[in-house]
Amino acid sequence: HKNGLPYDRVAFRWVVVTLLLSLMECRKKRSITRKDLELLVDFGLVRPAEVSFLENVTGHQRMLIMLHAAANIGRAGGEKAGASAEAPKEFVQALMNFRTAQQEMQDLQKFQVPFGYVHLLSLMVCVCLAAEAYGMAITGSIFAP
Repeated sequence: HKNGLPYDRVAFRWVVVTLLLSLMECRKKRSITRKDLELLVDFGLVRPAEVSFLENVTGHQRMLIMLHAAANIGRAGGEKAGASAEAPKEFVQALMNFRTAQQEMQDLQKFQVPFGYVHLLSLMVCVCLAAEAYGMAITGSIFAP
């Protein structure tokens, strides 16, 4: 950054806060509270003025708003720094990849069936089909080749 304009720090602080809040929601299996946000204030990641705004939006809304703000701040910082024309596109693409990964994490968190059971069911179906195929192969039947 130049001339005391920390666009890069602000943009990446918001990206880091987005990730941390999503991880906190996943770990605690509940929405973020004011106490959680104040913990991030103590770490210096969230400004006290931002707490009241962040506590009034849901997890998905917060992710979209914060990443949109980070993209705008990054674009403005790139313009001020005289970055190449490709730099904003690459930054936005990186944010889109980040959002996709974060969305997958949130979707898995909301998935009703535990992931281990999905794999167990898949294994059971494969074993049953293999046993059925073996049984058809060794018996004389008009349905088997």
